[in-house]
Amino acid sequence: MLGWPCAFAPFALGTLRTTYPILGYFALAGNNPAVLKDASYRRRYKLFLKRLRQARLEAGLRQEEVARKLNRPQSFVSKIESGERRVDVVELEDLSRLYRKSLNFFVG
Repeated sequence: MLGWPCAFAPFALGTLRTTYPILGYFALAGNNPAVLKDASYRRRYKLFLKRLRQARLEAGLRQEEVARKLNRPQSFVSKIESGERRVDVVELEDLSRLYRKSLNFFVG
């Protein structure tokens, strides 16, 4: 298969649908949950991301400060706010505590 590793075999077969150049990998539509999400989900998730950023700004914190307090790199916060990285419930709880916002602020 043109010397590609097994993970890239679909690329050689021409079944590649979605690329994520920032992350450096390709995804097939069948294995890609982002492709399966409907417009309502995407709209609500964008609102969630907007609220995350708003909460950080209202707390008067820069991304670097948030990252330092969470013991993470600045790119962690940046990728979350841009939607490149998903937030799990434990991370959301940490962020809500740091921003002094209730969980309902983010999901309500």
